[in-house]
Amino acid sequence: MLNNSSFIGYIITEIVFTSSDDKQYCKFKISVPRNYKKPSDEYTPSDVIPCIAFNLKAEMIHLNFKKGKKICVSGRMESSKYTDKDGVTHYDLALNVKEWYFVDPKPQPLEYYEKEFS
Repeated sequence: MLNNSSFIGYIITEIVFTSSDDKQYCKFKISVPRNYKKPSDEYTPSDVIPCIAFNLKAEMIHLNFKKGKKICVSGRMESSKYTDKDGVTHYDLALNVKEWYFVDPKPQPLEYYEKEFS
């Protein structure tokens, strides 16, 4: 079966990076604007997509991005459920990130600008 989703949006939460001996992961949410307007010429609300990335992908996202930056992510949507201490069942849906891309140009190191303009 096919389960592949791609989104371009802005990171709207701090990236929570967790590392243990054998596993690394990060969690964050992105806001993806809808590409149509209401009849009153206003944009509709954005969709919020929870994301999770593992191992090297998680480390690279944590090092290269922060809240407010634009990112392109691709992966599979995965659902999960859990029961809390009160016996209430909760359902979650998140994008398991398999690929990520820079959307805005990555800033150059200071040495690049010193050579370019000196």
